[in-house]
Amino acid sequence: INAEYMGSFHRPHIPTVRSLSSHTVMAHRTSKEPAKPTDAPAKDDKGRGRGRRGRGKEAEVAVDVRKKLINKGIINDPAGTTIYVCRFTPDNLHVAAGLSDGTVRIYNCSNCSFSGSFLTSRDSPVTALRFRPAPSPAARKVALTANADGSVQHWLYSRRKETWKSLSTFTEPNNVVYSVAYSSDGLQFCCAGRDKMVRIYDEITRQVLVTYGDGNEIGHENRVFATRFYPEDNRVLLSGGWDEKIQVWDSRMGAAGRVISGVQLGGEALDVAGNLILCGNWFGAWQIFDYGSGQPIEAPINVSTGHERCFIQTAAFSKANKGDMLLVGGSGSNDCKLYDRASKTALGSVTGLSKAVYSAEFSNTDGMVCAGGADGVLRLYDLVDM
Repeated sequence: INAEYMGSFHRPHIPTVRSLSSHTVMAHRTSKEPAKPTDAPAKDDKGRGRGRRGRGKEAEVAVDVRKKLINKGIINDPAGTTIYVCRFTPDNLHVAAGLSDGTVRIYNCSNCSFSGSFLTSRDSPVTALRFRPAPSPAARKVALTANADGSVQHWLYSRRKETWKSLSTFTEPNNVVYSVAYSSDGLQFCCAGRDKMVRIYDEITRQVLVTYGDGNEIGHENRVFATRFYPEDNRVLLSGGWDEKIQVWDSRMGAAGRVISGVQLGGEALDVAGNLILCGNWFGAWQIFDYGSGQPIEAPINVSTGHERCFIQTAAFSKANKGDMLLVGGSGSNDCKLYDRASKTALGSVTGLSKAVYSAEFSNTDGMVCAGGADGVLRLYDLVDM
């Protein structure tokens, strides 16, 4: 792992949260690829604890006439790790962070207290994490994780024991898996990463159903950092990465039905809501494309402010309201911004972070927002009506 992200960490830097009304400075292009985890030594998970909760500068910020963002807590437990991915559970009761020490740590969303953890690897960082879509609130929680050593695992949560049990493990040889995703019905999942290929698996048998980019069709020419199933049709999968291509794969064709060119992804900066495709270009701008035509709906929206460039690492739509809002975060400017999609206005921003934001997500009801990154701090916010 890049030494910048593995350096010693003592006390979390408290960022400021502010409203924004403009974004005026264009991001400059660079040929440097984003730092990503490799198969590096990791530490074991040590004990149970309680996340540090912060108040003060981050306590409350007005977002717009309808919403306000309220800080729930700042969790730095354990210190000295990097958060590569953070996700809400389907029931919105917990938030999970995938760490550079190979652990996934779970926290209670109501009070940010530590709820449990599981160790995916002693030698490799957690690079991807998704929860299987739940058909009902009573459904058992299943987590899908991937590591820099190419291992992919399923984990089942036991309500009675309040623990996570490993269900299965397999490895994609000679691969670093950067992205995993579930189909909306939870019957399929996909993996993609350094080997440039995208594989779709059966959720029950864990067997490969189809491999895109294996030489039978034109695939990705560089690392794949993001994947998303099209929510309206589980036969369609989108993927993007460092080769400036968003591939729209269709299992009925066994190949890409179309390609969106000119969008270079440096992380999980791809999302879909209805017929809208959100792409967070590494060079500092987000853009919405039409799913049906693959054409841009509007011009790119630059996210850099002042004299700071933002290299986008994560971008996500809100979920319950069909993508009316979106989150964008990254390195360089080391911040995370909340946007209104219709007005294209940056409504609020968490700024002043010491290191990059790698992952940000809305809860499934859009009532909360989480963000995590290279400083190892998991930040949790309530997004509430005024």
